[in-house]
Amino acid sequence: MILIRRTKKMRRIMICLTLTIFPLLALAQGKIFEDVLQKNFEQSAIPRKSKLEKGAKIYIKKVQPTFFFVEEQGMVLQLVKIELSQIAGKGLKVKALRAGNLVYENPIPISSKSIIKIPDLRENAELELKLIENGKEIQSLIFDWIPARQWKVYISFVSHLDIGYTDLTENVFKKRNQITETALKYAEQTKDFPEDARWRWTSEGSWEIKNFLQEHPERLSELQRLAREGRLEVCAKLVHMHIETAGYESLFRELYYAKRELEPLLGTEILTANLTDVAGIPWGEATVMPVSGVKYFLFNPNLSYRGANIIHKTRFPQAYYWQGPDARSILTWRSKDSYGEAPYLLTNYANALPRLTELLLSYEKNNYAYDAIHLTRTGPEWDNTIPKLEPVLLIKEWNQNFKYPRLVSATPKMFFEYLEKNFGKQIPVAKGDKPDWWADGVITEAKEEGISRDLHHKLFATEALASFASLVSPGYQYPVKAIDDAYFNSIMFDEHTWGFHNIYAKEHQQIFQQKAGWLHTALDNTEKIQTDTLSILAQQIAGSEPCIIVFNPLPWRTSVLVRKKLEANEFINLDKIANSRLIDPETNQEIYGELINSREDGRQFEFFAPDIPAFGYKSFKIVSCGKINQLTSSLKAEDGVLENQRFKLTIDEKKGLVGIYDKKLKRDLVDQSAKYTMGQLIRRKQSLFDLIDSRRTFNIDRIEYIADRKSASVKLYTFPAGKPEEFSLIQTITLYDGEDYIDLENYFTPYENREDEAIYLAFPFNVPDFEIWYETPYGKSRPFYEQLPDYAKFYVVSHNVELKSKSENFSIIWSTKEAPMVEFGEITKRGNRLIPIYNPGKYPWNPDKPHIYSEIMNNYQSTNFSPFQKGEGVWHYRITAIDASESDRAHRSGWELSMPELSILMKSGAGKLPPSGSLVKVSPDNVMITAFKKAEDGDGYILRIYEVSGKPAQARLEFPLLKISEAWFTDGVERNLEKILIKDPDIKTSLGAYEIKTIRIKGGS
Repeated sequence: MILIRRTKKMRRIMICLTLTIFPLLALAQGKIFEDVLQKNFEQSAIPRKSKLEKGAKIYIKKVQPTFFFVEEQGMVLQLVKIELSQIAGKGLKVKALRAGNLVYENPIPISSKSIIKIPDLRENAELELKLIENGKEIQSLIFDWIPARQWKVYISFVSHLDIGYTDLTENVFKKRNQITETALKYAEQTKDFPEDARWRWTSEGSWEIKNFLQEHPERLSELQRLAREGRLEVCAKLVHMHIETAGYESLFRELYYAKRELEPLLGTEILTANLTDVAGIPWGEATVMPVSGVKYFLFNPNLSYRGANIIHKTRFPQAYYWQGPDARSILTWRSKDSYGEAPYLLTNYANALPRLTELLLSYEKNNYAYDAIHLTRTGPEWDNTIPKLEPVLLIKEWNQNFKYPRLVSATPKMFFEYLEKNFGKQIPVAKGDKPDWWADGVITEAKEEGISRDLHHKLFATEALASFASLVSPGYQYPVKAIDDAYFNSIMFDEHTWGFHNIYAKEHQQIFQQKAGWLHTALDNTEKIQTDTLSILAQQIAGSEPCIIVFNPLPWRTSVLVRKKLEANEFINLDKIANSRLIDPETNQEIYGELINSREDGRQFEFFAPDIPAFGYKSFKIVSCGKINQLTSSLKAEDGVLENQRFKLTIDEKKGLVGIYDKKLKRDLVDQSAKYTMGQLIRRKQSLFDLIDSRRTFNIDRIEYIADRKSASVKLYTFPAGKPEEFSLIQTITLYDGEDYIDLENYFTPYENREDEAIYLAFPFNVPDFEIWYETPYGKSRPFYEQLPDYAKFYVVSHNVELKSKSENFSIIWSTKEAPMVEFGEITKRGNRLIPIYNPGKYPWNPDKPHIYSEIMNNYQSTNFSPFQKGEGVWHYRITAIDASESDRAHRSGWELSMPELSILMKSGAGKLPPSGSLVKVSPDNVMITAFKKAEDGDGYILRIYEVSGKPAQARLEFPLLKISEAWFTDGVERNLEKILIKDPDIKTSLGAYEIKTIRIKGGS
């Protein structure tokens, strides 16, 4: 009985709420909406024709259209503000008449301001408003009515992916799975919601799904169902990398998991790539993504940190086709407010209504061209946040009130497809690089960044070697998983999270050590594969005597300085090797080496291995000789001068390298008016909110000249701290006999870089009428001229900078191995370590001198990146010059500098390969092979070819040691597109400027 009474009481309470409270809430919401409309939409429509009854005291003064629409009985009605000459009385109404006998009568409340509804037509058409009082028409207004925009607001829900930053890495791994589980739960809870309000989830990186399925393989069917229903979109990139500092092949490999594994697994196309937080992306991505089957790019740069505030304020369009260097393009949307847009979506309808109205009005004020926008909304916290259900509840409530603006719980693909279908021809095309404002963060741990760059090249070489071995060595098992794991670990190091949000907390170093662990694991495994594969390959080369076999993984002939570490073994007498010579199998010429002691690797045998075949090898037979003949040489190393057949270097005992005379070009390559000398060390400190900007240079403390048969060097010792044990730089400048380049090795032993400090090396070149071209993965750009507005004015260089003289037809090629960051013209970058709003200094910046400043390390950051660094390390550079006729070879110097030396000492070989050979050759000079690997599905081998000079080419691939039976063009992720007709042993194809083609070959040796 008591239970029955309580139940009846609860029913009475609910009826009371229904009859009193809920209507009051509805009334309050109606009042909020009226207030929003009255505070906005001030633009009045002007009637083409008007008629007012004589003596009428009440009439319509203003008619102000809004972009709000409702639907009644299948009719879409636009809401329009009107203002009367006086407060309306009873019996007043406004009749709206449209073409097609569309009529709507609006009773007018007792007020001077009101909101009426008019039937909507989607073309410019006449609208007549009749003001009727007690059945009598007193006013008629006729308008040429322009239809208001019917806004669609596509909202994608994400949880920004940071591999670290918010917590220790292992805890982030666990939390990311909780995030995915929560998203799946919300999908189930809202399955019966209206279509536009059903929960949809966007996975920023495919790693999220990879990580989730490793722990929860039983949940695959849920993911498959949601993907097929369009309620789950997995973005194509693995994680958010600092892509500019990644290797060429990494741009493709980070798409492999999504495009090759998840697409067939989920049963849906993955068409959208996303880059979030990172404040820039290299131009080559606008080529790589489309050739890999990615159609759309959602770019959500950070809102404010270190230069992102400049992107945030840009007036550049949000929607554009980003055209790559090769003229392919990808439909791009750049978010307005990063990945935390519209935070009011996490609250309620009353909060969202005025804010969202203001947002859409701002688009109209700025003449936005379309009727749809995209918002990216993370959870209540910015990073690695558990999502909330409130936004879809808000969407549901909003759409119950309005037909338009329509809120859509969406995936990015839904927005892009709508935009492309309805406005594709109106969307502008933008061409240029987007230099990353955050890229210099990687050199807050400069030694590891140098190792990472070295790893990129070792992976390239190792895949080529492994492919070679699997083609010519029966029984060799291509190390598919080991190489894939190495690429995965390399990408995880290049991922944009470098530490903890509090860089002084112990978690910061723990997170970075995990990151560095991925790097070193990848390096160790790659080097092991390389060593094992070299041994297997060497055994396939015929030869009965001890030899040193040198491999060249580059697609052109090159000379290699071989440094072979010597260890005791049964077939080489270490005491006699210094009196040995090597025989070049192609020319039969004698080559002399030298036994040296290396500070890093102990005893080494050094020699210059000339003219190693493209993607090939050469076996140098070791023979004894009693006495080494005196060799002629162009080398000279004496006080103040370093010289070979090409260059004469002038060395100042205090300033170092002050002159580079090029005998071929007959000019000094150094700007003698520059404030810094060539390769000079600059220690910079910015503090007190950048009001202090000190730049210290240092005199040389000691000079040492060294010359032998193959090279001439000068060592410049600098001790900036006054004591060698605290901070020292040993700079070795080397010329080689017969070679047309200068090497600079900079050994810091030790170094220490503290907060607000940076270390640069200066390279002030002399190039009249200059152009600067810098190279990034699959791209080549001119700073200022070929970059989109509001991106960084400091740059990442993959290998080379070309300083081209337009009037005198020559170029200086400057190459860097470990150090990616440069500034051009002057050092203009600001530190801004503790300044909330980043001030870039001189911006935009068009370099006014052909000077390069290589920033080896800095510690300017106030979050995520390390506040200081110390240790020891080596940074290498190369300088050469070419005339205009050699321009198609401008890229070679940097690749040669960065490529690992691959050689092996062998007693003999029992194989059938000749002593010198090439697996594959490519021509002409402006075409490069950027990958040679076993196909992921095991069906043949994959070659990527790339035009490097910006001009079309007829590419030719030759396979001297192979017989090609079949070949296909594939997309960037190795899916066959078109079979290639094999008419002769070669493969020929046309390449456009900067075009990439991927080719599958099948055959045998």
